[in-house]
Amino acid sequence: MDKAGACEAFRFGRENEKQKKQEQFHQGYYNLVTTNHLDEFLAFSEDYIEDQTAHYACAISALYACAAYYGALNFADVSGDYLGLWEATGTSVSSTSNGITYGITDVYNVGPGFVSFCADKGVTVSQNTVDNPNYRFLLIV
Repeated sequence: MDKAGACEAFRFGRENEKQKKQEQFHQGYYNLVTTNHLDEFLAFSEDYIEDQTAHYACAISALYACAAYYGALNFADVSGDYLGLWEATGTSVSSTSNGITYGITDVYNVGPGFVSFCADKGVTVSQNTVDNPNYRFLLIV
């Protein structure tokens, strides 16, 4: 068998092994202990945010989704909460286009602003900003 044929046989064997493990998992041979993820997470499209608020900033949109997860939003007042996060984080205007105001947020204001916004809503959260976290840090979190 030449090298290419050996590689193909190895690949085929690995695919069969992977398929067998997937079948065993679905047949109950394995127990899923933990998935290490959030139970539920809501996301909001850029179009939705722009339609509701005439504003958009990446960090604020991420925080808006986090606020939904923590129960700190009033879904009847999308604009009010979004602009509340904008203000709490000190987001500044970077440009305006087609009636939409785009913003930029200093990374060091994101966490503290979110804590403040949530506190105003009666929700307690904490934050820690870490520059350049290494892989071990991410495993511990």
